[in-house]
Amino acid sequence: MERAAPNRDLTDLERRVANVVRFGVISAADYARARVRVTAGAITTGWLPFVTARAHDHVTWCPPEVGEQVVVVAPTGDLAQGVVIGAVYRNAYPAPESRPTLDRTVYADGSTVAYDRESHAFTLDVVAAGAIRLTVGPSSLEIDADGIRLQAPRIDLN
Repeated sequence: MERAAPNRDLTDLERRVANVVRFGVISAADYARARVRVTAGAITTGWLPFVTARAHDHVTWCPPEVGEQVVVVAPTGDLAQGVVIGAVYRNAYPAPESRPTLDRTVYADGSTVAYDRESHAFTLDVVAAGAIRLTVGPSSLEIDADGIRLQAPRIDLN
């Protein structure tokens, strides 16, 4: 059996170690397949899965977007087997909050959802062009800039 040259073995090992954890930017997305491609320097990965908060009976959807900085983990150093594990704040896109008691999401249009466990306050702030809709079976509540509409088989006011 022919053995690889020691330098080639060392080069392959160095490449694999360098690829175990990579910072990169999402360069393409296939949301129908829940896969993205990541560019890290001169390397662009194949289509990789990305981590979500839940993926069983309770499923969440908050995919990374093109241009977002992420971390790729490839346990064997083979980027073809990598997984995008999360986004990373950067100067162009800093953290939207600095208090540890506040869970806050800021959307591209300026709408926000926040819960402050210190003050026990939940805040939903939607831009003027938007709407809030709550639906339970045949009952619904819609709030937008034009007003509030409430529909239900029965309405009790106390």
